[in-house]
Amino acid sequence: MARAVFAGDPMASFLALTEAVELGGILPFLKACKPETVRRKLLEVLQGPAQVTAGDQNTNQGRNILFEFNVAAKLCDAKLSPQLGDHPDVSCSVDGREIFIECKRH
Repeated sequence: MARAVFAGDPMASFLALTEAVELGGILPFLKACKPETVRRKLLEVLQGPAQVTAGDQNTNQGRNILFEFNVAAKLCDAKLSPQLGDHPDVSCSVDGREIFIECKRH
């Protein structure tokens, strides 16, 4: 059955698999976060359209949040102690300067 789904729309399936790998890659970072910090955002990620190509400006919030998590996870890997928020999406301190990051994925 998986082959039939992939064959039906290979590009959309490839993009979905790519995002699944991204989601798996952020798990160590998410485990280090307080559950109340990520619970709402993670629910939005999981409620987005199943196919990337089905999203639009009104339904891509989950993909934007997944991108926030990816940015924060990369900063964490670089030992920069990122903080998740709403505005800004991510912040961290670099050489004594506070950096604020708004993440949008289009």
